[in-house]
Amino acid sequence: MRLPCIPVSELAKRLISAINPDKIIEAALAAAKARGITRTEDSLTEDEITAARARRVAAACEPFDKPELREQIESARREREQLIDHINLDQVTFSGYSEQAEAQAQKIIQTFTDYINQHKQEIEALSFFYQQPYQRRTLTFEMIDELHDALSRPPLMLTTERLWSAYARVQTSQVKGANSKRQLTDLIALVRFAIGLDAELKPFSEQVDKRFQEWIFRHNAQRTTAFSAEQTEWLRLIKDHIASSCSISRDDFDYAEFADKGGLQKVWSVFGKQLDELMIEMNEELVA
Repeated sequence: MRLPCIPVSELAKRLISAINPDKIIEAALAAAKARGITRTEDSLTEDEITAARARRVAAACEPFDKPELREQIESARREREQLIDHINLDQVTFSGYSEQAEAQAQKIIQTFTDYINQHKQEIEALSFFYQQPYQRRTLTFEMIDELHDALSRPPLMLTTERLWSAYARVQTSQVKGANSKRQLTDLIALVRFAIGLDAELKPFSEQVDKRFQEWIFRHNAQRTTAFSAEQTEWLRLIKDHIASSCSISRDDFDYAEFADKGGLQKVWSVFGKQLDELMIEMNEELVA
């Protein structure tokens, strides 16, 4: 599931506009006209107005059906939330994490590790990591989305934000980027850390950046001529796409970040037949 880039201010405007009486009447009139019914503001039925309002509210609330957006909102709320003691204003009652909070974090981590161990054969994203390095194949966004969906549903409710916070609380020295905005692909980093493939828990995008630097350095060292500036720019775009989507394929060049620069036709003119080989290699090297 990919989220459209909608500013928070725009989401708020849509929610307010959804219940604007004038806009609801306009929508009801338009719906009646689409059905071939002639209506005026005075002749609209209560059911037609109610239905128009429900459609507008549903459309405005649709972005909030995405777990990723709800995670971002919850994360922002926690970052800005403050507990103020209005009674003991001059007394610091506690500093640091409570034993109860740490115990809860430990429980979250244990639930996570138990789950991925128990389901490593049936969930594709988990089998991908448990079978390494013996099996080299592409990890897809859909595979991670399937795992995220399974973890975030009741009774587990293990979102990437909640898991990252738990690890940051219990294994602070090994966790980086605790205050960064979480992405769905950070679940890759969480799984790798949980099963011991990585000694540190770092945002997936940082891992991809590091692997990309190593990969392109190795490639340039092995080539008669290094990648050109134009080729390197395209490779960085591909790297950024992999960081947010797990993999790259020809179809992905229809997305805006590529289409604005000429899409598949342009990147093919830059790399030629080498493009497919590079995509396969980057999918393996930057994610695995």
